[in-house]
Amino acid sequence: VVTADTVVILGGKILNKPKDRAEAFGMLTSLSGRTHTVMTGVCIVTKEKEISFDDSTQVTFQSLQRTEIDYYIDHYKPYDKAGAYGAQCAVRT
Repeated sequence: VVTADTVVILGGKILNKPKDRAEAFGMLTSLSGRTHTVMTGVCIVTKEKEISFDDSTQVTFQSLQRTEIDYYIDHYKPYDKAGAYGAQCAVRT
């Protein structure tokens, strides 16, 4: 069995998955223009052994406009993502 979960940490506060649009908007607004930590924990269990580890990285958001946050929430449905965002969706080219 392989399990993993991710949290976002901003200013010592853990941002889990938002429960609604207002919470998602608040999280994305608080991340705007700031650097935060993304930490993922992984556990692998077999009949013989269990291995657990974590990894973290620093992520910096550019400053976001209200319209950008609204667009992201409307189009990428961030309710199952820690900190209300997924890096695979947030990359702008």
